[in-house]
Amino acid sequence: MVRPNRPVPDASLRAFFRELVCCLGRVAARHQLPEDAVWELVKGFDILYLRARDPARRRRHDVGGLPPPHRLRPHPGVVYLLDKLGLEEREDST
Repeated sequence: MVRPNRPVPDASLRAFFRELVCCLGRVAARHQLPEDAVWELVKGFDILYLRARDPARRRRHDVGGLPPPHRLRPHPGVVYLLDKLGLEEREDST
């Protein structure tokens, strides 16, 4: 039964996040990532899933403005993927 006030995620969104979490599980197991690092990633993915599933939730959380700057440098693989996503976003907007 679907609750009337709760948006229903489509199957492709659920499938994407399921694959994402399985990928995390494989990497965590293979490289024996620390428990706290895995939980931090899982919590982040959970928040992303909730935001993707419910655009109104995203607007409620975005009210505070930009997050504070951090001192850590992103992993080159993360930078690569973010750049790729940004390029595709710019291509889609033209």
